[in-house]
Amino acid sequence: MGGSHLVGNSYHCFNLCKVTYYIFADIIFLACNDFKPAYRFDPLISKQVGAGFFSFFIFAQTAIMNIRLIAIGKTDNKNLQSLIDDYTKRLSFYIRFDLEIIADIKNVKNLSESQQKEKEGELILSKLTATDQLILLDENGKTFSSVAFSEELQKKMNSGVKTLVFVIGGPYGFSDTVYAKANGKISLSLMTFSHQMVRLFFIEQLYRGFTILKNEPYHHQ
Repeated sequence: MGGSHLVGNSYHCFNLCKVTYYIFADIIFLACNDFKPAYRFDPLISKQVGAGFFSFFIFAQTAIMNIRLIAIGKTDNKNLQSLIDDYTKRLSFYIRFDLEIIADIKNVKNLSESQQKEKEGELILSKLTATDQLILLDENGKTFSSVAFSEELQKKMNSGVKTLVFVIGGPYGFSDTVYAKANGKISLSLMTFSHQMVRLFFIEQLYRGFTILKNEPYHHQ
């Protein structure tokens, strides 16, 4: 994942420089025109300057927040893994993102469902730090449209969250200990998907969310 971080950070630096250039260009333009009051009433110029400051704010926030997705068990399907890799790479251009896989519990045949959830829960919690904000992907969680989810991501960035951690649980869900630690729950759908497919769907939604925030043409209403 180190390569994706390098690409993502380079992209952030490029865009921050580009946006900063436009902001200073606007300031110079205003100075050369003696900051005439007409500027405040020119919709085109106002929109350009406003967009510059808004873009600077977005890039500054995304450069600070990290997103981690924790899942249990490797992805067996090579086609799914290829798509996961593709969207992970795309997402790295917008924010620092890590997909962390916890190895399957060994000898699960000798464990009850609750025992398996407890062991998985211990491994999940061991991946967290005190300042992480934990969100569980859970069938009983809150549902969002893609646009609403993008707005939720923006709220997290605005609130100063340093690391936002999403977790996809094992086949039986989460232990009570993990639920007690969580800051929230979200559901992708009322339908049931395999845990391996959910990884792809969720990473795609993260990518879609950031393209929405940037007003890029990927998402269509």
